[in-house]
Amino acid sequence: MLEEKRFQKSLEFLIAATRGGYNRGRIIHALLEKPLNPNQLSKQLNLDYKTVIHHLEKLRKDNIVVEKSSQYGGGFSLAFDGQKKQLFNELWQKIGKSNKNPERSE
Repeated sequence: MLEEKRFQKSLEFLIAATRGGYNRGRIIHALLEKPLNPNQLSKQLNLDYKTVIHHLEKLRKDNIVVEKSSQYGGGFSLAFDGQKKQLFNELWQKIGKSNKNPERSE
């Protein structure tokens, strides 16, 4: 329970309280389906490759994503599952879809 609260606070900060939060939420949402590499995320989300790398680094530092391979083109996946995915989905419903002015970085 305490770990989930800590996780929720971390997600809220990363997605709702920071400048790049909307795009970080989009990246997490994309990784819910399957692991993707930065190039795939860039194309799928219509974001600049360097922007994706920046957000993945932030998410990795906060233990939200893990890199599957350190080789070029290696994919990233979520570092959480189960109840924590549910917490993300609830937060994303509140924040992600209601964000009318998503920042764009192309």
